[in-house]
Amino acid sequence: MLLFKDILTGDEMFTDSVKYKLVDDCIFEIECEHVTRKVGEVALDGANPSAEEVEEGTEEGTESGLDLVLNMRLVETGFSKTDYKNYLKTYTKALMDKWKEDGKSEAEVNEAKSKLTEAVKKVLPRIGDMQFFLGMKL
Repeated sequence: MLLFKDILTGDEMFTDSVKYKLVDDCIFEIECEHVTRKVGEVALDGANPSAEEVEEGTEEGTESGLDLVLNMRLVETGFSKTDYKNYLKTYTKALMDKWKEDGKSEAEVNEAKSKLTEAVKKVLPRIGDMQFFLGMKL
């Protein structure tokens, strides 16, 4: 199983057990489902709930949300356009420093920054229709 982590914080963001695609060689789009389940329950693809032990009595607490967000313990945050730009400016600076530290060439860093800039131009017009989630350490 592939585990995708934030390179700066080490937060686990998603695994290859979900449907995902890399857009413009820069941003991952992940398909999620809205679910309701018992608090603390993690449902993975391939699990067989009918083979699980059935509990009787009243149901304990439930939680609802996107399966990926619940499974990976992501934290929702809200961004205005200005907040999003400020966050990305800080994050991109830290990311570029990390890439340089890891030995990426100046050309590779500049190419990645260019791709990110183009991706942001696509996100900004739709920002009011989006939800944002961060790892627990951010």
